[in-house]
Amino acid sequence: MKQSRYYTLDVQCELRRIGVDFSRLRGLASRGGPSSEDFLRWLRTIPGGTGHEAFLTRLQAPPDRGGPHAPGSGESPAPDVATYVDSESEETKALMRELDRVVPPSTWPEGTSGMGFDWPHGRAHALAVLRTLPDGAGPAALTRALAATPPDIGGAGA
Repeated sequence: MKQSRYYTLDVQCELRRIGVDFSRLRGLASRGGPSSEDFLRWLRTIPGGTGHEAFLTRLQAPPDRGGPHAPGSGESPAPDVATYVDSESEETKALMRELDRVVPPSTWPEGTSGMGFDWPHGRAHALAVLRTLPDGAGPAALTRALAATPPDIGGAGA
């Protein structure tokens, strides 16, 4: 099964909710564990604020002791999953959606597989600028708008 476009952001969001310290996390590669979809569902069963060390212990545990597994029908998401807001992930998802709207593949230069953009005044500014552009405006229009728009548009600074 193909992962959601936002899978990595969704995993990062859940890890932040759980209280994982990204600077100390060595990776999440698994050997034959649950599918990516089930791994994300498993993360959502872990209560928020569990903390880094407790999470690592749980991550290394076998499935029958709470380790990574495909949650069964009786395993509900932790109560805070529905209310937790991760502004960093949400901003990045919004930026990606707007980028897709303004710079769809049909506007990419011939022979390329995508565009790379520098957000000179940060993501919040880029998102505000993207929201001012029409559908399909293309990469050149975005580059011009980013260069021409002051960093305080919509209250979004550097």
